Amino acid sequence: MERRSIYLIDTTLRDGAQAPGVTFGRQNKLRIARALDAMGIDELEVGTPAMGAAEEADIARIVALGLTCRVTAWCRARADDIAAAARCAVDGVHISIPVSDIHLNALGKDRAWAFDQLHHLVPLARKTFRQVSVGAQDATR
Repeated sequence: MERRSIYLIDTTLRDGAQAPGVTFGRQNKLRIARALDAMGIDELEVGTPAMGAAEEADIARIVALGLTCRVTAWCRARADDIAAAARCAVDGVHISIPVSDIHLNALGKDRAWAFDQLHHLVPLARKTFRQVSVGAQDATR
């Protein structure tokens, strides 16, 4: 892939679908993915496979379109989420890990757990995907 100073990642099909009152049907997801690809978006984060079989099927259908952009999925810091993304045959995954005390305490976890998860999950994901990114959830608190 050519190096550029700007790399566009669109999360409409994942994050946009979480907005109150927003629902994308399967055909609309495919239309949106095609349109974003045609616009030249470099990467589409298309969903969360761990949400279930219907979401996995929708993501796999987007992958099957053969878009020129990279197609990625959002995963919690869990091996089963990464396995669900692998079943969809996406190009890459974004692993989200809670890092604020508030989020960690809500899960009954600590920072050592977060580092251990990443130490285990990033190499696991790299065995399957061309791209692996990590997001620090709620990092500013």
